[in-house]
Amino acid sequence: MGSFFVAMAPYIPPKTGGHAYRRITSPGERLKAVNAVPMHKKAILITIGLILALHASAAAADSRLPVSAFASLPYIQDVNLSPSGEHIGIWLNKNGSSFIFSNNAVTGKSIPVISTDNIEFKLNWFRWANDDRLIVSLRFNANRYNRPTMETRLLSVSRDGTDAFNLVEHIRPLMNLQDNVVDWLPQDPEHILIAIVGERDRPTGPAVYKVNVYDGQKTRIQRPYAGITNWLTDRQQRVRIGMRVGAETTEVYVKQGKRGWRSKWLFDNFSHGEIWPLGFGLDPDILFLQSYHRGRKAVFKMNIAASFHEKEQVLSDPTYDIEGELVYSPTGTVVGIKHLHNGAYHFWEENYLALYNGINRQFPNKNNQLVAFSSDEQRYILLSSSDTQAGVYYLGDRAQKAITPIGASYPELSSHTLTATKAVNYTARDGTLIEAYLTLPKSAEFMPPPVIVFPHGGPMERNSKEFDYWTAFFANRGYAVLQMNFRGSSGYGIEFMRSGFKNWGKLMQDDITDGVNWLIEENIGDPERICIVGASYGGYAAMMGLVKTPELFRCAISFAGIADLPKFVFSQKNKIRLNQIGDSWGKLSETSPLHQASRMTAPLLLFHGEKDRVVPASQSRSMTRALDKARKEYIYIELPDGDHYLSNEENRLLVFKEMESFLARHLDRNDDIPITTSLTQIE
Repeated sequence: MGSFFVAMAPYIPPKTGGHAYRRITSPGERLKAVNAVPMHKKAILITIGLILALHASAAAADSRLPVSAFASLPYIQDVNLSPSGEHIGIWLNKNGSSFIFSNNAVTGKSIPVISTDNIEFKLNWFRWANDDRLIVSLRFNANRYNRPTMETRLLSVSRDGTDAFNLVEHIRPLMNLQDNVVDWLPQDPEHILIAIVGERDRPTGPAVYKVNVYDGQKTRIQRPYAGITNWLTDRQQRVRIGMRVGAETTEVYVKQGKRGWRSKWLFDNFSHGEIWPLGFGLDPDILFLQSYHRGRKAVFKMNIAASFHEKEQVLSDPTYDIEGELVYSPTGTVVGIKHLHNGAYHFWEENYLALYNGINRQFPNKNNQLVAFSSDEQRYILLSSSDTQAGVYYLGDRAQKAITPIGASYPELSSHTLTATKAVNYTARDGTLIEAYLTLPKSAEFMPPPVIVFPHGGPMERNSKEFDYWTAFFANRGYAVLQMNFRGSSGYGIEFMRSGFKNWGKLMQDDITDGVNWLIEENIGDPERICIVGASYGGYAAMMGLVKTPELFRCAISFAGIADLPKFVFSQKNKIRLNQIGDSWGKLSETSPLHQASRMTAPLLLFHGEKDRVVPASQSRSMTRALDKARKEYIYIELPDGDHYLSNEENRLLVFKEMESFLARHLDRNDDIPITTSLTQIE
């Protein structure tokens, strides 16, 4: 791959408006396709033993770490365990490339399996099908019928890096997502179940195929039915649940013996009547599901042989939604649930509960996640993390009563350099209590410190106390960081989440503003030095902050933000977006940064990935034209081959270096700090 450059027009501070425009170009060779070439024949080789040193930085608490300590891809991104517990799969990132290794848990021998340089092809996930083969999901950007798409492919590869092939072939060209595994069939290690549209299927929805992981031969076991998009099996590996998810309603079908498929639930999406099947117990008549209890999502179970109306509550919380996936033992017994937002576990099976409590005693004040188990339940993978620990993977051995470190996600970051995050609450203008998270720098040149207001994306997501590499970076640079879960965030019940519908730039933005005012009233941050930063919806909120309350912010940064709501909602005629964001062109224009650019008074830094398939780059390009017309100060950087998730390390490093320069210029007390030079090479 060729050198990576930032080309920029000379920056001239405007008297009445103006901008600096930078479009990133990446000359040189494009990524070679990920294929069956064994990784040990590739140019770059990294071999690791089972135990990777935890070389956390010993830097002083008040020192600034290099940008790469935060903005590099996680050194270890995922770890998984083979069914026997003998082999460990490790997803490792190094110098911008991603690798999967197979490690022998006994001998420590490491074998490279597959790699990509993360330009065109990205690793999505991987898992052991059996002790001999791994299944790897890849994603890439493409175009179908002149429309941009995000594609996925499923590879089967031997653990020695040989015999890699596309597991799903000869399917309809309309099937761009090909990695939907319905069941891993633990009792049949040669096959898995995949939802795809096959050659002879009518394209009304995916069918379910049994696919051989050694040669790709497939057999259809469930034909497409009633427009169903989601399938669910019982613990006997029979397809039993189908869900037809529409823009406004969802219908759930259940198959019971010879009676065939029957529609059992029909509900409006985002309503109190939602019933989402989670999975079956070992008893094929016991179905676990998620539904609302007193306005909060809770977990129930039901005996469908007796009734589809009577359900027994398993787990609920009066304050927060219980969202997540069931945790199964290797025998197929439901033993608990993994919480979606913070990764915490709720176990009700005594053996697992005892293990989990023991781990929590050994690693107190940590979010301890049991990532994988061997089939005999004796070995497991543990991920332990917190706001001051980016994440460390361990191999647990119950027979030996040992927990051995494998490696850290961000080796240069440690509790000596990371800052604790504190949960806080403030009251919105209408009396609603808003939960937020405040991270203060370990040391700051100025007190009170300058502030980064950092609203989350989604917007139906939720901030938590967990490690976040953006927040950690800002705090390390001396900024206080405030993250709020404004109306429309998930996790606080249906009414809180629904109150964000058609309130972009209105109630949701007011919640952000009220958080800033609370921060000022509490004398936590410098009111004269506040910048609002966000990505995706957060990028939209950052731009709207400059529109709606320009007096509060010295600057704003938007990564992949939505600038033109009418175009975003109406261009694809997406009914879901219309229902959630708004269906009036005029009203949407009133809360669109692009249509309100003349109201901005502070500088704006814009980033967008060239191949973003969630929010198209045209949103930021159009915003620059509006800013030009209004003669406003901005910088726009478009990232080559960039996606919505900053998956490319060169792009990630560039974004963080440019943010550092921009924030220093506008928030530090030395207003003479120069902007980045006109030509920058990223090494």
